[in-house]
Order: sequence, then C-alpha cells, then structure tokens
Amino acid sequence: MRVLASLTQTESICTIDAGVNIMAVVLNAVAEEDGIEDSGDCVHIGDRLESLDKIAKKLGVKPLGDFVSVDASEWLSEEEEEELVPEGEGKAQWFSAKDGLKTVRALMGHLKEKPKVFKSSDKVLEDLLAYETALVLFEKKKTRWRIAVLD
Repeated sequence: MRVLASLTQTESICTIDAGVNIMAVVLNAVAEEDGIEDSGDCVHIGDRLESLDKIAKKLGVKPLGDFVSVDASEWLSEEEEEELVPEGEGKAQWFSAKDGLKTVRALMGHLKEKPKVFKSSDKVLEDLLAYETALVLFEKKKTRWRIAVLD
C-alpha cells in the first residue's frame, strides 16, 4: 500500500477513487524505526475518527486524530514535493507510544462499557486492539509512532 495523505487535525476521512467510489481509509499505527511490525490494516476507525476524537476529549485523553501524520515524501514524487511543500515542512510527526496507549486503552474501555456507540463497535474494538498490540511493541522497542493514512 501507498501512503495517501496527511491529516493533522481531526476531520472526517474518506478517499475518492476516480471521483466515483468512496472507499474506506486504512489508518495504520506505524513505528518510526524500520522493521517493526505495524498494526495491520485498520479500516474501521477512519470513518469514525471524528466521533472517537469527541469521546477521547470527554475521557480527558489526547484525540486519536492528533496522532495522524505522514511524511510528504511518502505520497508525493520528489519533484512534486519540491514544488508543493514549503521547505522545512511536510515531515512526519512522531509520538510517544505511551501517549498512544493511554488514548487507545481509554477508547477501548469506553466502547466495552457502551458497545452501542457504533453499529459495528466490535470492529472498531478489533482495530483499537491492533493499535494496542502494535503500541505495546513500539513501547518495548523504545520507538515512537504515528498513524499513517494508506490507500
């Protein structure tokens, strides 16, 4: 998969394929250090990110959307990057795995207590569990992380 876009603020996320089909966005938890397994394809969080962020704020933890970040070089050619991205910008931001775990675990706890928050809360929980598993590994390896948006 190719990294598609970067979102630095919480917002609804979707992609348009050839301007016609709306597709689910894959939001993976990835490590800064190469060679560490990521969360795998997490497709159930993207269209619920705005709602999850509202829940996170009510729970007093950092919104999940605040961890979304990509490097412009992952989705633009070198020529496009030079033309479109101001110098010194477009680099991925990396975050503490500990901070990510705090958010993910708070959201998981909330969805377990209130499983009817979403029609498919069980699928969202599966994705959050995949994030948690990846974040535990990232913390153990002492590497930072981010959420990458993939197509």
